[in-house]
Amino acid sequence: MLCGGAGLMGSGWFLLMMGIKVLIFVALIVLGVKLFNKYTDNSRSALKILDEKFATGEINEDDYIARKNVLLKK
Repeated sequence: MLCGGAGLMGSGWFLLMMGIKVLIFVALIVLGVKLFNKYTDNSRSALKILDEKFATGEINEDDYIARKNVLLKK
């Protein structure tokens, strides 16, 4: 018998190691989501601002088309 039947991972070590693995997995998912949002929101928000300026009449149609073409070339 090993350690009274507890085996090599007795005394709660199994739960501790499982918890650490879960925390690492969750941290990687959160990091991935944050990186994805960081690199995808910037270009869309610029287009959204441009659309709002055109809708409110701050810029005319020619300016809107020219600026939109510049943003979409990125």
